Amino acid sequence: MFKFNLNIADLWLQLETKSEQRNISIPESHKKFYQPVGNSQADFTLTSKASKNLSQELKLIFQNGFPEHQVDFGMPLLQTTSWDLWEGKDKYYTLFIKEDIPPRLARVDHKFTQGDLFVGHSISRKAFYPLGQLEIRLFSLWLATLGDIILHASGVVKDGKGYCFLGESGAGKSTLARVLAKDPQATILGEDTIILRYLDRGFWIFGTPWHLDSDFCSPVGARLEKMFFLDRSKPNGINLAPNTVGISKVLQTAVIPYYHPDGLSKVLDNLVLLSGLVPFFNFSYRLGADAWKLILTA
Repeated sequence: MFKFNLNIADLWLQLETKSEQRNISIPESHKKFYQPVGNSQADFTLTSKASKNLSQELKLIFQNGFPEHQVDFGMPLLQTTSWDLWEGKDKYYTLFIKEDIPPRLARVDHKFTQGDLFVGHSISRKAFYPLGQLEIRLFSLWLATLGDIILHASGVVKDGKGYCFLGESGAGKSTLARVLAKDPQATILGEDTIILRYLDRGFWIFGTPWHLDSDFCSPVGARLEKMFFLDRSKPNGINLAPNTVGISKVLQTAVIPYYHPDGLSKVLDNLVLLSGLVPFFNFSYRLGADAWKLILTA
């Protein structure tokens, strides 16, 4: 039997197989988020140190091959060239990831407590990761039902405080993260993808394993202190950004669940709360400047 626990943003995913699997491997970037076999959520300190009641656990049973019997997946919420999402009358979501090799299909209940993961038959002897590209889609949906989102952003923690940096591709998110990482007291949550959650009456940012460089991600989380929008076209410096501009820029860089009306409503409500609790700044950074001084004194 293969079994492991994955903790991403205080959402615990337990994957279990009923049969022996010798060709399963865990990607290097996931190993920081992986918890040993035989342990459960109760055995670990939550990464955000938020209330334990806010953490959730989903148990997936992994099976080779797709369901043999006909299953009514229900109403399609999303159909793209890479993946499909359905919502069934049986209160289950079905995710089908076409772009994976082999393709993956998962069925999870609306409360994200249990479900099944099916992987196509064309599994070779080469080691593979069962969740594949389905993982980020599954977490995106799970977060959406809670009003939380994945951001295309970099995130850093220093002295227990979280700082988030958003920007278009090429704006310098990864470059800035690597500059800030030179401070031994700083922890890089991620250089391109982080998670934003509303927990315990505050906003938290968390690292994710969805990075190519495993050295620049971490499973920890921290309460969000400030949010910055990177812009290389302006002179070096930081200035306060209006709330309306800030929310607009977050929407431009977030994985928004437009396919899930209830989740979308919760996300938008949380973004309104975000604008009242966390200050937004425009940040133009030039290599050679003291980035931490600019950030901390903003």
